[in-house]
Amino acid sequence: MKTTSIIIVLVVVALLVCLYLFKHRTHHSLASDRDRLEAVLRDIFTEVKKPVISHNRLIKELKARLHVGEKMAHVLLGKAKSMGLVHTDGETVKPGEHLEA
Repeated sequence: MKTTSIIIVLVVVALLVCLYLFKHRTHHSLASDRDRLEAVLRDIFTEVKKPVISHNRLIKELKARLHVGEKMAHVLLGKAKSMGLVHTDGETVKPGEHLEA
């Protein structure tokens, strides 16, 4: 009986570790995938049909479209800014040169 309980606990812990590693790997690859990030941002700006959108709106759109949390959406926005895909002043966001083409 005792060994069965230990085996069950070990299996559950192993599953949790695997789920954590899978999620971490997926988010890491998402942050480094310029083409996918560029496509999502292009879709957002095309759908909104405005040259400038609010920072909060973009974060909400990234969360909804990429199924990520608030923190990861901010990381992705930072990556997009460093790649030149968007320009932001903290309150508004507009497409960068790479998205306007």
